[in-house]
Amino acid sequence: MSQFAGGVDWKVSRRRGGGAAGAARGSRSRKDKLPAAVTEKIVELKQANPAFGAKRIAQFLRRLFLLPASAETVRARLHREGLMPPTKPPRPKNLTRPRFFERAPPTRCGSRTSSPSGWAAVTPT
Repeated sequence: MSQFAGGVDWKVSRRRGGGAAGAARGSRSRKDKLPAAVTEKIVELKQANPAFGAKRIAQFLRRLFLLPASAETVRARLHREGLMPPTKPPRPKNLTRPRFFERAPPTRCGSRTSSPSGWAAVTPT
């Protein structure tokens, strides 16, 4: 019988309980690694300074209070508490007008394909 890290032989369990045997165990929940005091400090800093973002709050925690919290962890906690403002949707791009380098003549933008010397020939007007 082969034992896995969880200490349960999944083949035997499957044979005895059928297809629902794995679902009966349930999934393991992730333990909240951040102490409650750090989460409270994150919420306190955001309420005191609404303009601060996740990165600045993480820097404050690290520098002033010597508390470990990454910017991503701070962002997740602020979202969970409902303190993060909604982000703006991206502006639509103007695709009707071609970009400058797509409409420029060969003498512009450093094109070197028009003359034998390598530089585009510019005729004086």
